[in-house]
Amino acid sequence: MKTIKNLADGWLSPTDLEEQYGISKSVQAALRMKKRQNDDLNPLPFSKISKRILYRRELIEEWLQKAV
Repeated sequence: MKTIKNLADGWLSPTDLEEQYGISKSVQAALRMKKRQNDDLNPLPFSKISKRILYRRELIEEWLQKAV
């Protein structure tokens, strides 16, 4: 499986999110679930482009601030 080594500034892959913020890939997957997204007051912000999941760094930072 190919991985993107150089994402554009401001975008994080699931691996980047895990390494930089300590949110495991399994927790990320659970937080992205449709029912969870609909019911949660502070859903995990993500973008799905084709089969790839990406996160905007500034939206993740805001999401973490709201979670505290």
